[in-house]
Amino acid sequence: TINENIYVYLLQKKAEAEITKASNMPKNKILDFAKASQQPVAPKTSLNLLIGLILGLILPIGFITIKDFLNTKIEDPKELEHQIKVPLIGMVGRSNTEDNLPVLNSPRSTVTESFRSLRADMSYLSPNKDKLTILFTSSISGEGKTFVSINMASVFSLMGKKTILIGLDLRKPKIAEDFNLPNDKGMSTALSTNIDWREVVKSSGHKDLDVILSGPIPPNPAELLLQDKFSQIIKEIKEEYDVVVFDCPPVGLVSETKELFAYSDINFFVFRQGYSMKGNTAILNNLVEKGGVSKMYGILNDVHIDKGYGYGYGYGYGYGYGNNSYGYHEEIPLPWWKRALRRRG
Repeated sequence: TINENIYVYLLQKKAEAEITKASNMPKNKILDFAKASQQPVAPKTSLNLLIGLILGLILPIGFITIKDFLNTKIEDPKELEHQIKVPLIGMVGRSNTEDNLPVLNSPRSTVTESFRSLRADMSYLSPNKDKLTILFTSSISGEGKTFVSINMASVFSLMGKKTILIGLDLRKPKIAEDFNLPNDKGMSTALSTNIDWREVVKSSGHKDLDVILSGPIPPNPAELLLQDKFSQIIKEIKEEYDVVVFDCPPVGLVSETKELFAYSDINFFVFRQGYSMKGNTAILNNLVEKGGVSKMYGILNDVHIDKGYGYGYGYGYGYGYGNNSYGYHEEIPLPWWKRALRRRG
């Protein structure tokens, strides 16, 4: 009886399990079995290449555009030429030496040729003049006006013209250091005492080149340069010298430079690549348009390809570019990305 009950119970459970199994329906059904393809479904090579090409163009162009937009320094000579209202008469490049007098110490160097080119251009800027007075200024300190003025005076002296370089930056004199001369007396001494200006003239150590230093720094430099005595001194100097070169203070920082334009025949405004601000071109444009300054020209100093700034207060020195006296034009090399954008434009 026990064995029979166990057998009946197991048969009952087996029947219940078969009924439960038969009543269960699957929730999904295979319609088509997987088939292998000759080409991969993903990734799509052509689409990825197209996306890479688009990103490869947009990202660099966007980076370059933003970088140029945020860059406030003068880099491209062509851009400077378009921004200023006066001709960009020449460019002076950078050299690896720290010699402040390349025209005198290296007369065969390329930088000397660039200053000879500027000297040749002056014969067109002020023709038929036996005597010449040249003024150099800039917007701020450090753009190279002293370096350019020293070497322009030097290149005229090498020509055999009796030349004098006058340091009129009474606040921050630099010429004495470049010529290794003591700044014990100079223009400030002649203007503030009864000493004759000839007593403050110093020899540069080179033929046909004399120097009047700025002298000790006075408490009132602007008032000294506005005296009638200064006009008389400049008049006498012009009578004794063939070429007079003024190294003036930055016109963007001090006011007396605007008064000095009346004594010069040719005026040069010096910019420095990678150092001068783009907004400084407005100072030059205002001098010409509102200040009535005539015979004004631009010079770009420290021209180079990289972004280095040179050294010290001192001014980039180096190889000359631009139109030169030998009749050819040497272009400043541009970075590859600027050349590519120019071609696209």
